[in-house]
Amino acid sequence: MQPTIICVRGPSGSGKTHLIEAMAPLLAREGLRVAVLKRSHHLLDLAGKDSDRLVSAGVAAALVHDAGGAALFRQPEASLTTLVGLLPDDIDLALVETFRPERYPVLLAAGEEPATGETLLGRFVPAIAAPEAEALAARLMALTRARSRAAAPAPARKVHRCAGAVLGRRLAAYGAALLGIEIPRTDHRLYVLCENDGCAADALISSTGCHPGNRTIRFTYEGKLAATFVDTESRQAVRVHAWGDLRDRAAELYPDADRHTGQMLAYEALAETELFGHRTVELPPVPVRRPGHARCVRCEEEIDGDAAIKAGEAAICRPCHAAARADHTQESRELTQEEEAR
Repeated sequence: MQPTIICVRGPSGSGKTHLIEAMAPLLAREGLRVAVLKRSHHLLDLAGKDSDRLVSAGVAAALVHDAGGAALFRQPEASLTTLVGLLPDDIDLALVETFRPERYPVLLAAGEEPATGETLLGRFVPAIAAPEAEALAARLMALTRARSRAAAPAPARKVHRCAGAVLGRRLAAYGAALLGIEIPRTDHRLYVLCENDGCAADALISSTGCHPGNRTIRFTYEGKLAATFVDTESRQAVRVHAWGDLRDRAAELYPDADRHTGQMLAYEALAETELFGHRTVELPPVPVRRPGHARCVRCEEEIDGDAAIKAGEAAICRPCHAAARADHTQESRELTQEEEAR
């Protein structure tokens, strides 16, 4: 599985390397194997040396080693995804020093603004103090461990085994990881607003531990494989959605497999950023303990207090309120037509 990728973004001199130096021993102490990707403004290879001549001649890669270590030289302008793919298989967390936004969660230098689509995990200053560095390291540890649950065996609650269930399970793991929350939950800290139903929703419920009975998940059917995850403690929310070309990607990766098998295999194999997009969103209304009940003045049915629409001292349910608005609109249209006919 691809390591968890976190960007450490800021201009030169903002403290990116100092922050990583402060976090590295803390992360290693917890058993995480960490890699750092850093762009150099200086040439790494020496012009005219054998490795430079070989790469210039067109070889895909040249590995140079001595008693102290090894260096791999490749053709220039490799993408971040390609570079991460060069890391050893046992790396848990890859920290990317960068000055430009990428499609990964970010630790951001003070004074910089998050770009559209960036998920902000925290901020740092050039001379960050030990407690602040420890807090950021703890967040990265929680995210890495939560993300690893995406590859865990199926949860205890039986979920239909299909491509939708695989996506639902990975959606849950990624959403919780972006917030730094471990799942499944047995409390009310995580709240999920799901935009679809079916097997993906079943997997989402099973993986997160959120369910309608304790009001920690709600469904608003939009026909999209997407969900908003809310950390009710930190008051942060992130919306995660599946990319629209996943079926095509599956067909390209497994052209000889039947459609369902190919999708299951692809959705297990692809990295999170290849499966999902995400963005930080405003905090949606989060259910609280039911504030009593009311009776609709129109249909006379009972309504939960937090779902009632107040009209002075009276209450009206949402369907009746929508119907009343539609009736008012129709009456206004008919009056206008009568006036025009005169």
